[in-house]
Amino acid sequence: MNAAKNFYLCVTAAGVVVFLFYCLRINFFPTGMSLSDAIFFLLVIFSFSLLMAFTFTGWYSVSCILVWVFLKISLFICRFTKRTKSKFYRNAKGSYRTARKMGLFEPMFALIMVSILIGIFVAKLVLYGKLQVLPVISSFLLVAVGILLIANVNFEKLLTREKKRKMTVAFVGFMVFIFLLFSGMGEILNDSAMGVIGVKKNDATFLLKDNDLEMARHLTGNSGQSFFYGDVLFTGVGDTSLLIINHKRLIVKNANLTISF
Repeated sequence: MNAAKNFYLCVTAAGVVVFLFYCLRINFFPTGMSLSDAIFFLLVIFSFSLLMAFTFTGWYSVSCILVWVFLKISLFICRFTKRTKSKFYRNAKGSYRTARKMGLFEPMFALIMVSILIGIFVAKLVLYGKLQVLPVISSFLLVAVGILLIANVNFEKLLTREKKRKMTVAFVGFMVFIFLLFSGMGEILNDSAMGVIGVKKNDATFLLKDNDLEMARHLTGNSGQSFFYGDVLFTGVGDTSLLIINHKRLIVKNANLTISF
């Protein structure tokens, strides 16, 4: 029971962190919410985790292929130049064998297929201006370094099994950190997770009333306008929502808001 309770608290806390990160990004904290809204936070972390699992699998697949290519080329060059007694060759050969034993390169066909899919996905995001080429390439390379270090650490015979386990966990944490904060995918996943659970909506139509209607008309300059168009950055939870009308931010009461999307 204690383990289940601790897991529930950890997952809820993770949902709170993802939610707060989104609120900080849009510079808006809804009123009428409390930490007791556990179901909402569970939905947040559940949707975020699903999206992250797919994209991080793609990053991992591409990086594994990069490591495989690097080790293969390194071993070939060392053999071609007859440097098979060098320390670099021994480390590269040992890391390659360890990676094979750990199943890092298997099944290679699946890694290639996932890499192609994530490549198409990332290319579209780059074309739409949501990702930058240099951070994406750098993150792939840094995740590949993390995978290479994991193989190298587990090849090292002087380290204890417990030490290897701790270092492997640390390198995995490093890879996730690079993926979320360095590649630019963290913000995209954050927005997508909020969209999945209905908090964020794009290209919506609003119907407002009372003071919120007057303010919206003031923003558009049309005193007779009844329907408004824009994005919803936050709605559905708490007492207030954050809208984008005529490229300006407007906080409205949920009681005065009807949304069509």
